Amino acid sequence: MYIAIVGASKIGMALAKQLIKDRHDVVIIEKDEEKAEKIASMLDIKVIIGDATESEILAEVQKADVLVAATSNDATNFMVASLAKQMGIKRILALYTNPQHKELFSKIGIESIINFYEIAANYIKNLIYNPIVRKIPIITDKFELLEFKVENKFDKKKLKDIELPEDSWIMAIERGNELILPSYNTVINRGDKLLILVNKERADKVLEKLEKQ
Repeated sequence: MYIAIVGASKIGMALAKQLIKDRHDVVIIEKDEEKAEKIASMLDIKVIIGDATESEILAEVQKADVLVAATSNDATNFMVASLAKQMGIKRILALYTNPQHKELFSKIGIESIINFYEIAANYIKNLIYNPIVRKIPIITDKFELLEFKVENKFDKKKLKDIELPEDSWIMAIERGNELILPSYNTVINRGDKLLILVNKERADKVLEKLEKQ
């Protein structure tokens, strides 16, 4: 697929790296020239320098199968998504950090994804202790996010070797300052933090399963 990512945010970069591994045709639009040049040298992909809220810049990816508005600014993502829809881009995804903005995206028919990493980061920052497993509050009626700190018993295991109940998914790995979108064969290391999205009704079963392994 031809996939355009607007914004070299932490999530945008992690997504780009994973899509490149899966052999998709990825283009990034980034208005910060220095950052854009650095990304181009690191990933060896096309990087468009410019503001994606301007039609002439976004027109360069008009034929994309999917466009992801992944900047750290909700207003920018909304403007990009709106313009992309007017241009007829086939599928549009947009990140948002403020849950009150979800309805705005829905009204114009945009698939919106809450940036729960941002919520998690703010929560983690304010904690004064660091247990192995804890619940991270995200704003949704059905799901919550668990953070699991990898200790010795999981060190060097592949992600596929960690058994979880239904309705639970390992969404990402925090490794130092890096955010990794994993595959089943990703090897985890001691000290990694697994971000697990889980149905609230099964959260206790997930914790129990992790403790038993």
